[in-house]
Amino acid sequence: MALTIQAGHYYAGTSSIRLIHSINAEHDAHYTTYDLHNGASSGNGMCSVARMYDWTVREATPEEAGRCHTGDGDRRFMERMIENANVYARSMLQNESFFSDADLKAELKRRRDLRKKGGPR
Repeated sequence: MALTIQAGHYYAGTSSIRLIHSINAEHDAHYTTYDLHNGASSGNGMCSVARMYDWTVREATPEEAGRCHTGDGDRRFMERMIENANVYARSMLQNESFFSDADLKAELKRRRDLRKKGGPR
């Protein structure tokens, strides 16, 4: 049976295990890496699913997955995701391609006019 990389699964490499948190639309896998023998988290990362196939030797056994200290890795993963979202939001707020006040007022007027004519609400 062929191996399929999926979110929520643990995969073993030669000396570590990766828990796949998510796979995005661009086929990048977001993961946390754990030591194969003691389960200690060694950080989070992202790579293409194709690269994950190259890295993976096999799916981790339930015993190996059970050794992983997921609380610490999940916490760090979430902190990193929140920071990435904050950086993205700040960059979007500074981006001049956002709608101007005049654009927003014009859109509000257009919607009010549609309602008066019995259009979508």
